[in-house]
Amino acid sequence: GYHWKKTPCKTQVKVRSDGQISIVHAPTDRRLSRNVREDNPNYFHVYWASNQFPISTSEGGCGGCTTLSTGECLCNSLVEERSVLTSAPSSAKEVLEHLFIGVGQQSFDDMVFKTSTQISTDLKVHFNGDTCCDAGTIFEVTEARTGRSFRLKNSESIVHLRTSDDSPLSIGEDVSYSFRNPPHFISLTPSEMNVRDAQYETEAVLDSYFYHQNVGPFIGYRLCQRFGFSNPSPQFVERVATAFQDGLFESGKYSFGSGKYGDLAATVGAVLLDDEATTDYLEMDPSYGSLREPLLKYIHVLRSLEMKNFDEFPFVELKGLEEKIGQMAHEIPTVFSFFLPEYSSAGVVSKAGLTSPEGQLLTTPKLIALMNGIYSVLKAGLTDCDEGFSSRVPGNCRVSFEGSYQRSTGKLEYSPPEDTDAALSEMSTLLTSGRLTSVNAATIKSAVEEIINDDRDKAMRLAQQLIVSTPEFHATNIPKITSTARPEGPEPTPPQKPYKAIIQLM
Repeated sequence: GYHWKKTPCKTQVKVRSDGQISIVHAPTDRRLSRNVREDNPNYFHVYWASNQFPISTSEGGCGGCTTLSTGECLCNSLVEERSVLTSAPSSAKEVLEHLFIGVGQQSFDDMVFKTSTQISTDLKVHFNGDTCCDAGTIFEVTEARTGRSFRLKNSESIVHLRTSDDSPLSIGEDVSYSFRNPPHFISLTPSEMNVRDAQYETEAVLDSYFYHQNVGPFIGYRLCQRFGFSNPSPQFVERVATAFQDGLFESGKYSFGSGKYGDLAATVGAVLLDDEATTDYLEMDPSYGSLREPLLKYIHVLRSLEMKNFDEFPFVELKGLEEKIGQMAHEIPTVFSFFLPEYSSAGVVSKAGLTSPEGQLLTTPKLIALMNGIYSVLKAGLTDCDEGFSSRVPGNCRVSFEGSYQRSTGKLEYSPPEDTDAALSEMSTLLTSGRLTSVNAATIKSAVEEIINDDRDKAMRLAQQLIVSTPEFHATNIPKITSTARPEGPEPTPPQKPYKAIIQLM
């Protein structure tokens, strides 16, 4: 709260060695809130003129300010309000680059102006003098990039630092340390803090993020990655960012979006319908596409091969996937998702300067667990036997075998065509979107033909297991198959010192 003091009150600035500041009310008193005491621990960034600010040194102290025992400089302050533009600007961009103090609707309605002039379609000026411009001039502008409208005052608030005796604290001749007075919503006095001001400040912060010029490229890049393009080209990202900014995307005779900044319909349309996303021969590029997420691969198998639960088990229940494969719906470990968007797998991917976010989940235990889970559902339906992912069903796993569903909660009901070639082609379409290479298709067909006459159902299950084992199932581009064996790495150099080895069994 407030209290009376005999000495004059001052607003001081405590400057840290990195240029961040905190506000101090003088004279200090233990009855003051710590938010404004000399030991105030709350620092924030300000825009220093010429990036110059006082620093405590062993030789000269703080240049006339008080040097605190903790090393900061404690300076008096003087706030100056002054006009910025001295003549009518030529564009809305010029206004937005120089003016930062807004005028609310109520305040604007209470103002009376002698002259109002429309300079351009996106710029109008209001002033009381014979000519523009003074500190009372108001500019109405529309930002071309976002379509937002502003009323900005031709004024800036500058905080000048003063010495302990209130003399200007100078950098050089006639130049003082100063910074732009930062915007502030919430009172530093606890008794005056309220929900309304907190909401205003939160909304202002969110607006500053949402309308920042980097948001379009950032959102565009991330959406490209999540829709299957780990390394989108700069041109692709630019087109998506433009759709986000303009709120509009056109593809042929179709149009997406409302024309408003940040329209996600336009943004997603640009991601999915861009030439880079729809040109099939680009799949031959090794850097094209992405690795697929483990959970999506498992769900893909269930959906494409027509998983159906038995009547006594109305829901598909999957257990322990976050531990087994690193992913499960609604089990995201951090706000940064299951993997980092900039992750690059060690080896050729990293050496090529490419990213492979999903590769962060491809540790050996998780890969083995995923393949065991997929093989299990292909052979015996949705079960917990043979490392399956289903919830436990009463009974013994020893009675469960390939083609048996006694310990299952559901089964895959997909029935392939009778013709072997047609069956393999259809399963290739279902599981790899038709990307299965002729080399891998021939290998799978050969394995199937060896047993198809003895047990056709088992042969089809084998084909499915082999297809989900191909790189075409695990990535969205077409692998480059060569006849050259992968070179073996060099033998590691034995250590010269004794060591203890820890062997982890999985």
